[in-house]
Amino acid sequence: MVRRRGRPRRSFAYLRIRRYRLKYRDQVIPIRFKLLLPPMHAQIETVLIKWDALEQALFPKFIELGIPSELWDNYLAWAKRKGELLLRFTDETLQKETDLLMQEFILRGLDKDILTQLEPIVDEWGGIVPLEGNYSDWAIYDSFDDTDASAGDWRQFGVVNKDETVILLIDAYKVGVKKYTIATKTLGALQTEYEFPGVYGYTTEGSLISVQGTYVVALIRDSIGIAIWKNGDLIKTFTRNELGFDPTFGSVNSVSISRSGKYIVVSGYRTTGNMGWVVLVGS
Repeated sequence: MVRRRGRPRRSFAYLRIRRYRLKYRDQVIPIRFKLLLPPMHAQIETVLIKWDALEQALFPKFIELGIPSELWDNYLAWAKRKGELLLRFTDETLQKETDLLMQEFILRGLDKDILTQLEPIVDEWGGIVPLEGNYSDWAIYDSFDDTDASAGDWRQFGVVNKDETVILLIDAYKVGVKKYTIATKTLGALQTEYEFPGVYGYTTEGSLISVQGTYVVALIRDSIGIAIWKNGDLIKTFTRNELGFDPTFGSVNSVSISRSGKYIVVSGYRTTGNMGWVVLVGS
């Protein structure tokens, strides 16, 4: 049997020293940068253009919020730090890092409310679509009759799609569905050949809360209106008179909210004498 010979040592300090001397000597470094600088210049130009776009998007908001000019650099620093996080992280890690960054700059003396209002601008710059919006008020966007809707409490609900372009109006009692297009304010034909297991006759809990639970909607007792909560605080109510429902007959039947909290869909007996819907939009 042939004796197995050990592998000779190839790592020596003097070899490392000689390698570094060759790598960083005067004759080599200029050649390296001569090759790397042109593509690096093009890359940094693209990056600077993008960061400049973020600054240009923030400046009008600074003026609108009345931020003193001497604090602009501080808020820009927060925005750029958040922008770097958007480029590096996603999902839960991004949320945790963003929360830590917010806490850091609040401790540095920046206003939390201002940072919250600046956040959507940075998210849009980073290509991030927020799951929920920052809404504090809602107004009537559209209202219309629906003679196919059933006259009973808790029987209708609306489902708004991700792009917030369409609302699927569902009557769980009659098991009917209609498509409402938000931009054109048009209501589609009734579809009755489908069923929704588990929601027959009643709406679902999922239609009452936004995707992260920031917003919650409910009917006021005796179905005389609706209430809206944000982060646990009651911030808005609508009476049936304000919604255009008949106060002498029936009541507000049901209420639903979109996943972002922007749209609220209410059903009930309207002053026109017919069942119908009211669509509210947040601001």
